[in-house]
This record gives sequence, structure tokens and C-alpha cells, in this order.
Amino acid sequence: AVLRNMVETGTTPTLSDLDTGRVDSRRSAVFGHAAFDFLASRAGTDGAQRFFAALRANPGTTLRNAYLAALGVLDADFDRAFGEYLKSRL
Repeated sequence: AVLRNMVETGTTPTLSDLDTGRVDSRRSAVFGHAAFDFLASRAGTDGAQRFFAALRANPGTTLRNAYLAALGVLDADFDRAFGEYLKSRL
């Protein structure tokens, strides 16, 4: 229900929003789960491995950078594709 509401009202956070702390913990958890599902749907287990490798390689890396590295895309491309993915799932 939280994710559906975010998509329907256009309040889905961006990857950058997660790293700034502007997203409350409930919405952040829902977004993070959906973002990882998106990563798996686009890049499979290799994408998940690249995501965790990015986090391990640099403990100071942000979730944003780990997702972008795992998918090999830019911020705007991720946000657009992720938005389309969410709309298609609702």
C-alpha cells in the first residue's frame, strides 16, 4: 500500500533521496526492497553480486552508487526505468 501510494501520488523518492536522509525509514525500506527487486529483474544474480561487491569494495559507498554500479546506468536512467518498472507492477 505504501509503494502504491508513492507511485500514484508521484512521491516515489529518487536514489539520491535515500542517501540524504530525506526519506522516512518506512518509505526508505519499501523503496529499497522494490529497488532491489528491480535490480534483480534487470541484471539477475550477476547484478546482485555487483551490488554487494560495490558495497564491499568501498565501505563508504552510498546505496545510490552501489545500485548505479550494479546496473551500469546513470541516475536519471535509473530513476526513469525504475519508475516505469513500478508502474508496470501496480
